[in-house]
Amino acid sequence: MLEQLTATAGDLIHTYGVLGVFLASIVEEVIAPIPSAGVVLLAGFLLIPPEATWTAAAAAAAVNVMIPASIGLTVGSLFPYGVARIGGKLAVDKCGRLLGIDWSLVERAQARFTRSRSDELLLFGVRCVPVIPSVVIGVLCGLVRLPLPEFILFTFLGSLVRTFILALVGWSASAAYSAYAEQFSRGEDIVLGIIAIAIVAFALRWHSKRKQR
Repeated sequence: MLEQLTATAGDLIHTYGVLGVFLASIVEEVIAPIPSAGVVLLAGFLLIPPEATWTAAAAAAAVNVMIPASIGLTVGSLFPYGVARIGGKLAVDKCGRLLGIDWSLVERAQARFTRSRSDELLLFGVRCVPVIPSVVIGVLCGLVRLPLPEFILFTFLGSLVRTFILALVGWSASAAYSAYAEQFSRGEDIVLGIIAIAIVAFALRWHSKRKQR
């Protein structure tokens, strides 16, 4: 199932480009099994030219990946946030095991949220970190009832940083892949050249021997 979902996200990006990044980011945020970094890494791999300079790659990452992915992640994050905020403890008891969350974790998170500016800074910080599952962040924010305007704003701002970093990581993999592919291509050309020379030499030798007969 995971492979199918990831392949679908990849098809969206490959077919629709920037719009596909936006749509795939929403799907990624709503459907927990999809790795939270997978869509953006793939978008960086596909939508940033591997031969681009760092400056050009950064510009392409911002336009083609960072902005549409951040908007998509913010829109998609409203789903786990809303379910958790409306469902509360019942939602945790029913679905928390799938996300690795239990009610004691929620209570500890609630204790840390002081209803001050540090709450928003904490949300921004964890949204910036690519390794933290974004679905879990949305669930926790809904459970501790973080105000919706602040949730949207700092989810979007943190996602800008997160997606920009991941897009460049995906591009780096693409550039490395292209470099290796070029080396292999050169190697194949050399081998083909050697084979062609061998065939010509064999043909000339065979023709020479036939003349001697």
